[in-house]
Amino acid sequence: MVTSDSSGNATRTAKPTLNKTHQALMYKLRQTGKPFEPAWWLRSPHLQTLWPHYFRSAAKFPTTHERFELMDGDFIDAHWVGSKTGPIVIVLHGLEGSIKSIYANAMLNAIIEQGWRGLFLHFRNCSNSINRSDVTNHIGDTLDIMNIIGIIRHREPNVQLACIGFSFGANVLLKLLGQMGARCKIQAGVCISPPFKLDICSNFSKESTMCGLYERQLVGYMKRSIYRKFKNRSDPPIDIDAMGRCHTFRSFDSVVTAPLHGFSSLDEYYKDSSSYYYLSGVRTPTLVLHALDDPLIPTDATPELSEFSPYTIAEYFSHGGHLGFVSGQQLGVPEYWLENRVMNFLKSLL
Repeated sequence: MVTSDSSGNATRTAKPTLNKTHQALMYKLRQTGKPFEPAWWLRSPHLQTLWPHYFRSAAKFPTTHERFELMDGDFIDAHWVGSKTGPIVIVLHGLEGSIKSIYANAMLNAIIEQGWRGLFLHFRNCSNSINRSDVTNHIGDTLDIMNIIGIIRHREPNVQLACIGFSFGANVLLKLLGQMGARCKIQAGVCISPPFKLDICSNFSKESTMCGLYERQLVGYMKRSIYRKFKNRSDPPIDIDAMGRCHTFRSFDSVVTAPLHGFSSLDEYYKDSSSYYYLSGVRTPTLVLHALDDPLIPTDATPELSEFSPYTIAEYFSHGGHLGFVSGQQLGVPEYWLENRVMNFLKSLL
């Protein structure tokens, strides 16, 4: 974690050392998973990324809606699934995702099959309802999740609680775990395909044509969300015309995200929000899963394994794409490794 000393210079918090009990726990947790092996017919990072989105069938299960009221007068729309008692696993979606996102649907189904309670949280402006305040969501905003964890802890002080984040949500969760350190009131965290260093990721489309295509589509979703929020406002807090000309993360974040959330510059927003700067502060057993061929996250945005807290198990794989991790030996018959890996990790902690 980066802090400032008395002269204002950036310093990195020293990583903790583990006592024998925690050493034994982390050793046990490392034994809960098998390495990911991509399907031989889906080795491409783009096939890994796109296959689940287009070809994986969604599971069907009942959900119960809850609206969490926040301290600033806004709200978070959430859905409960699974058991009425037992451990709670919070699920945080990716950029412009929702409970309909196939990766979230599959993980919630795995939580149900485990006999636990799942709580899916929509970030602001990502549910069917338009949020009340002008702010929307941003990739470094941990306050809403802290608020909701506090609400759950107030209701059930002794409940076993874990959190799983995907991509955008993984960055939020990893930053939160580092910020809170030993004060974090959850038993386990899982971060899947977090972007780590936002300034580097935001420039990747200049080097990768495919990343540029993904980026343009995602920025389109972000613009649509802002149009929906402010379409009936005569005095929107951002320049809607300028936003319409944005086609990259950097341009959108410069025009919309940074000024809307009170950042003085794009650089300040990216540095404050990047989970990379909070890695050493993690004190909660945490699993990080990342593919080195991720088409949205360049390798120079990926931390060295030595930079993680000893409370973190970071598993890097040569293949897997972005939120993919599809295995399978038989042509056309996929096996989804991700949910099994995550459940095996969480079962040792909840």
